[in-house]
Amino acid sequence: MSEPPLIAQLTEERRRFHAELLKSNVLHFRDNGNANVADGSNTTSIALGNGYLNALKAEVWLEKIAPQTGGSKFEVVVEDFVLRTLELLDIFGGRSFSTRRRKDITDYHQYRPIAPENLTLPELDALRHAFGGDYVVTPDILVERRALSREELNAKGLVVDDAYGDLSTIRAAKGLILHASISCKQTIRSDRSQNSRLEALNLLRMRTGRAPHIVVVTSEPLPSRIGSVAIGTGDLDCTYHVALTELRAAMAEHEKSGEGQPGHKARAKQKRDLELMVKNGRLKDIADLPLDLLL
Repeated sequence: MSEPPLIAQLTEERRRFHAELLKSNVLHFRDNGNANVADGSNTTSIALGNGYLNALKAEVWLEKIAPQTGGSKFEVVVEDFVLRTLELLDIFGGRSFSTRRRKDITDYHQYRPIAPENLTLPELDALRHAFGGDYVVTPDILVERRALSREELNAKGLVVDDAYGDLSTIRAAKGLILHASISCKQTIRSDRSQNSRLEALNLLRMRTGRAPHIVVVTSEPLPSRIGSVAIGTGDLDCTYHVALTELRAAMAEHEKSGEGQPGHKARAKQKRDLELMVKNGRLKDIADLPLDLLL
């Protein structure tokens, strides 16, 4: 008898991630049979949401969940997944990743110079005027790491001394280094996509040194709405879907089932847009996120 095939640990963590999304009711069916992430007024959104939630074996949840509660639960599950998989994939060693939620970026090395206590009143007023008020960003999830000591860097031999390389961030950072900023969007509407982009631009413009990874994680089913954050360059690194494989399968089925019917051109365009985002590296699966964060 042949042994069952081995399952990669990352694949297993993806399954665990989905199980936690379902257990916490972040993903569920409403009592009307529609996916909770679907727009009830959009037939394609309903078909795609129902399609990928069916693939994940979601169940009906009768109690109403406030958007703020659902969003907070979504952040917790994403944070747990990111931390577990980064620890799993830390093949280089010594990275010492940790995570926090909704922490001011001015607590991190790259942004300490713009902390209010480090600015004069004129400088503070100028920043507030330039950014239209409060300029301090508090991302949903922050991936952080600490500086490495000389002893850690020399673990495999004399690599560094105190003569050179002592100003590098990995050695000179006072406090934690912001490695990544993750914006969690359970669903996407126009105002939410603009918030993510504005937050990303502030992170880029106010840093001193290397920019952190800046990404979005979403469970939005409609490609056109995903495109509002995924399409374009210069601010966000990439957008990650909680179940991209299942979403693509649902999109293919929906487009095929509507051949020759009214609205087929619109569905075909949604499918083309979805595949183009994947092809151009603007949209990836949640399992790709921890691997990308190793860069």
